[in-house]
Amino acid sequence: MFFVVLILLVLFDFWFLYWSNKRLKTLPYAAWWRTLSAVLVGAQLLGLGLMFLPSDTKAILPPSFWRPFSTWLYVWHLLVVPVTVVILLPVQVSRGVVGGVRGLMGSRAGGLSESASVDAATGVSSLEPASGSDRAMIESLNRPLLTSRRRFLGAAAVMAPHMGLAAGLLESDRQGGLFRIREMSLSIPRLPRRLEGMVIAHVSDTHVGRFVRERELERIMQATADIKPDLVAFTGDLIDYNIADLDMSISALKQLGRMVKAPVALCVGNHDLFDKAEVFRSRMRIEGLGLMLNETMPVEVRGERFNVMGLDWGLPEAVRADGMKEHMKRLVKKHWSGGFGVLLAHHPHAFDLAAEAGIPLTLAGHTHGGQLMLSERIGLGPLAYRYWSGAYEKGDQRLVVSNGTGNWFPIRIGAPAEIAKITLRGA
Repeated sequence: MFFVVLILLVLFDFWFLYWSNKRLKTLPYAAWWRTLSAVLVGAQLLGLGLMFLPSDTKAILPPSFWRPFSTWLYVWHLLVVPVTVVILLPVQVSRGVVGGVRGLMGSRAGGLSESASVDAATGVSSLEPASGSDRAMIESLNRPLLTSRRRFLGAAAVMAPHMGLAAGLLESDRQGGLFRIREMSLSIPRLPRRLEGMVIAHVSDTHVGRFVRERELERIMQATADIKPDLVAFTGDLIDYNIADLDMSISALKQLGRMVKAPVALCVGNHDLFDKAEVFRSRMRIEGLGLMLNETMPVEVRGERFNVMGLDWGLPEAVRADGMKEHMKRLVKKHWSGGFGVLLAHHPHAFDLAAEAGIPLTLAGHTHGGQLMLSERIGLGPLAYRYWSGAYEKGDQRLVVSNGTGNWFPIRIGAPAEIAKITLRGA
């Protein structure tokens, strides 16, 4: 599916170049306009190729290059391209239909340029071709207005996607590395009395890499420590893609461990496994950073002992969420015996399985709060997920889905990055 999408993006780039050249060739200085369009689209195609360089090769290039360049690629292909297709496709189809109808009507009407005359003797009308001078006068009246309007609209249509890209880059720069502390009080039925008021710092989807570097990581770790949590729960996608970014992530987690007097627990996310999945798993285990792969971590908070469980992601043959049900069966069978417990699962749909098993609290990420949301319930979130942001209930079981703290896509609308400060209360 990924490569199908990639091929479609490449085809769109070529189509956009062809489409824009047709409309720019009628403008003054057409060669310059067409060259600019070709350079911009060519750079996008080159960028798609660079994204697939080996991790070690890309690590040679400085983050000061990759961050703006990746932003440019992401905004064009994942925002500007879809919007352009949605706008242009109906226009192109309607123009084709209208043109076909006009051609059909014209062929039936015959000589639309003919002028009627009446024979004085018989009173019978006849059609005569309009004179050349008449036609020339009509064309001279219509052409300047129609041509100038078409040129303007054509140029505007060609440049609008590029202007949209510029607006997206400005918004990305404005947001860069910002996140909120989202405070919520969560009612948990049968919460152990000693855990009343327990605070969980829920961090998710830092996506260390293209858009999150040392500076942003330092802010995230400091803000997490400032919450003064009883438990730090990290629900996956520590890195964005390149395994080369894991060292930076490990250093940040170790720094966080020194800053907080609380256990730190992690589960794995899909982005963590894109590049050398086994290296990610083994390095995290060797460093002793609390990563759980269908495992449990006993913790003690305020004298109360309970288990934090971490759900694995993917299958041996594919880094997908397809194996979630099987992973949950293994985890519950081996590690869940009732009472109070917390499940860390990257994908929020694990909540359905956790609720069936009677696990009181599930924490998840993955959705980025929908990333692009027009309102709390209108946007990409509800289109793709049953649970996409905030708190949800199923009987006595609870779920909190984080919007994520970092970014793999550099623009958010109506779904701000966040660290969740969750305070547990007895029902």
